[in-house]
Formats: sequence, structure tokens, C-alpha cells
Amino acid sequence: MSEVTQPAGAGEGAAPIADSSAPVATNDQPANDPPKTESVDYAAEVKKLQNALARKERRIGQLTAQKYQYQNDLDSHRKQLETYQAPKEAKSGRPDPEVYKSQGKTWDQYLEDLSAYSIQQELTKAQQKNAEAQKTNEKAAWREERGQALSEDAAAARESFSDFQNVIQEHADVLQSLPEHIHDAFLECDNPAHAFYALCKEGTLEQVLQAKTATRAAALIAKAEDKAQALKAKPVTKAPAPMTPAKGTAPGSKTLDQMSGSQIRDWVRS
Repeated sequence: MSEVTQPAGAGEGAAPIADSSAPVATNDQPANDPPKTESVDYAAEVKKLQNALARKERRIGQLTAQKYQYQNDLDSHRKQLETYQAPKEAKSGRPDPEVYKSQGKTWDQYLEDLSAYSIQQELTKAQQKNAEAQKTNEKAAWREERGQALSEDAAAARESFSDFQNVIQEHADVLQSLPEHIHDAFLECDNPAHAFYALCKEGTLEQVLQAKTATRAAALIAKAEDKAQALKAKPVTKAPAPMTPAKGTAPGSKTLDQMSGSQIRDWVRS
């Protein structure tokens, strides 16, 4: 530090003169400014978090639908296993050569009866196959008819509920992965789109997905139909969308009201 001289005549008690090179604080600006920090784009960060959360929720929706589908498949396999493990009838009806021999019947008689038995078995299999094919065709025709009714009901629900499209879109993953018995239970009711909307709004859709039988699912769906009629009398809120995006918005997913008639029929057949 440079030496500072005192003016002539100054006494020993005089105050020293400040060094002119030292920083001087003013009213406008402090002597030592704090370090500047970079600005953070909070809107962009929030958007990233929302997108990440939406992806997780879509995945949860897909896994939930798969869980109930696998659970129903497991129950079906268990029933089949019980059928296979059931004790067989002692007599299958097939001719036994040892029995024929003990009864003193000829070999020709045995071969004749065996041939008749084989022919009868083939006829039975053919009848069963034809019955299954007829049942499949009838079910396909029924789904075609109900698919048209579903399309009309979806259009009516969109007119009744201003948020219908958003609600269906939120649950698109579950809607397109319904177990077959629940899928058919929706088609059985008069207003399937209204029922699905009410289940979503009331938070009771999972109860239907957990239904073990079509009868149980149909009962819950029927209650949802009645609830949908009550919801029509309530005004739908126009509050802003929640900060957290809803699940089921995977690219390529379509709501019922966005599908064409042929697309709905394809979905119904799936």
C-alpha cells in the first residue's frame, strides 16, 4: 500500500486520509456485487417432468390391463386342467379285443364293431367342429351388430358430455386391452359408451376389470349406465386441465368418437 502523507500542522490525533485506490461504496451499487446465477427455464423443466410422468402412467395402464388379462387366462387354464384331471369313464366305448375273445366272438365281429366305432367318432368330431364354427359365426355377426350400436352410442355420449373425448382418451390403453368376457359385457348393454364414461368418472372401472365372470361385469356395467343418466343432469366443469397429464395418450391411440365405423367394427372383433 502506498504511503499517505499528512498535511502540515496535523497533530498526532488527526484521522488518517483514506487510500484513494480502495473501493468506495455508493448508494446506487454495493462495493462487492454478488455473483450472477444463470436463469433456469422452469416451464421447460416442468414440461419434461410432465412428459416423463405421462409415459409412466401410460405404462401402468398397459400393465394393469395385461394383469387382468393374464389373471383371467390363468383361471381358464386351471379350469381346463381340472377337466383333464377328472376321472375318466371306465368304458370309453371302444371295442376291446380281449373282451371279444373272452365272449367267444370272432375277429371279424371285432373289426366290424371297431370300424363302426371309428366312423361314429369321426362324425361326432365333425358335428362338434360345425357347431363351434356356427357359434363363432353367430358371435361375429352379433359383434358386428353391436359394434354399430356402440358407434352410435359413442356419438350420443359425445353430445351429452363435453369432456367425453378427454375421458376416453385418458383410458385408451385400458379400453383397447379389455379381457374378452368384459369386452362382450360392454357390448351386451344398451349404452356401452355411456357406461364406460361413467365408470371412468366415478373411478370404478377397476372393479369391472377385476370381475371374474361376464355376469358380474354386466351387473357393474348396468349400474354405470344408470349413473351416466344422473351425470347428464350435472354440468361438466370447465376448469383447466390438471398439471399432470392423464394416462393413455400413447401415439396412435384413438377414442371411440374418432374411429370410423369400420375401425370400431375391427376393434369389436378383436
